[in-house]
Amino acid sequence: MQDLQEAREMQELEKEKKMAGQAKQERDEFLSIIAKQKEEQELERKQEEERKKILLEHAKDLKYIFN
Repeated sequence: MQDLQEAREMQELEKEKKMAGQAKQERDEFLSIIAKQKEEQELERKQEEERKKILLEHAKDLKYIFN
């Protein structure tokens, strides 16, 4: 009877260990996705800044030409 109880406890420990490992893997994957999204947002922000800078320079050039 004691062997059966020990076997059940071992199974439960293994199950908890497996679930903890899976939770860590899912958390790591989630954090990786968030980091990639932040990188993409930063890249988009920089590209938008560059577009605005180019448009502003173009507008200044046009004002200079027509004045």
